[in-house]
Amino acid sequence: MTDYALTALIAAMGAATVLLSLFVAYRFWWHHRNMQGDGRKLSIALFLQLCGEAVIGIVTLAFAVMAWAGKLPGVSIETQSFLRFIAFLATSATTVHLAMVVEKIKRQ
Repeated sequence: MTDYALTALIAAMGAATVLLSLFVAYRFWWHHRNMQGDGRKLSIALFLQLCGEAVIGIVTLAFAVMAWAGKLPGVSIETQSFLRFIAFLATSATTVHLAMVVEKIKRQ
């Protein structure tokens, strides 16, 4: 398999993973409308968690494509750092939120 084909396959898998996260997030959001109580809270927390997962997937995919295209050296360190910050913030904030919701449900 050539480097080009392997990179294309990985990019396709990355894009599919992001789309899957967004689709499942949408489904959790859709279902929360008909739920009440703890189920509703948990479905929203899972929606946000999957959105955070999609953000980190998009940033990872962007870095991979830029590196493959040879464009990454032209992206400033500040921009690269900002993208990483956004990715880590999205995933850590939604993970903390999910944990807090689960702990709150457990205490009730």
